[in-house]
Amino acid sequence: MEWVKTIDQLAKTEKTFAVATVSDVGGSAPREIGAKIIVLSSGEFFHTIGGGELERQVISQAQKCLQEKKNGLFSYPLGAKTGQCCGGVVEIFIEVIENKNPHLYIFGQGHVGLAISKVLEDAPINIVGIDSRLEWIEKSRQFNIETHQLNHINEVDIQPKSACVILTHSHDLDFELVNFLCQRDDLSYIGLIGSDSKWTRFQKRLKENGRSKEEIARITCPIGLPLPGKTPAEIAISFGAQLLEVFREKN
Repeated sequence: MEWVKTIDQLAKTEKTFAVATVSDVGGSAPREIGAKIIVLSSGEFFHTIGGGELERQVISQAQKCLQEKKNGLFSYPLGAKTGQCCGGVVEIFIEVIENKNPHLYIFGQGHVGLAISKVLEDAPINIVGIDSRLEWIEKSRQFNIETHQLNHINEVDIQPKSACVILTHSHDLDFELVNFLCQRDDLSYIGLIGSDSKWTRFQKRLKENGRSKEEIARITCPIGLPLPGKTPAEIAISFGAQLLEVFREKN
């Protein structure tokens, strides 16, 4: 069903939308029970419940429901008022869907980044895969995630309460990202892949760059639960479990 795909795509965005469903039909009507139209606050819509004046009125009512953030059941006689002569009555249930899924920004779409994207692509998380290398961005597009080619760190719009995990191909880029992100106090999680020795070196560099103890404490390194296994798939599963727990506690 195409409307399922539409809802899934919209759920990956920040957009709130309304789903208007034909819940009951009396007499003759243009569409059957279960037909849906999906409406944005702008009036943009997807799919159809039959077109014409009926659909226009439902879209308008859906916009009002979005504005008021209220669901509702509405009845539409198919006569002169709707410009249709079917003679029946259609009941429409309008449900407002607010997208509250948290974001995960994966800096580095190498083997581990791709494995994380695969493990979490169907989770209730909006995933953004980021890499400076176009060939790895292309590989990440096999998954149901948003992708972004990184040219400069400041160009990525990171939402509050998001999680960021840093696992690029370059230790220098890893450090640049960690040094930048740990200055934000509105993120749910900042993870850095690496060993204990890498983290020790990074902590020293962060202090030299003026980062406070509080800022450094915002960084989790190594990432994931303390489980054995170092393959990309094992790291992804360990990290995914840790992240879901973080989102459960903080969001």
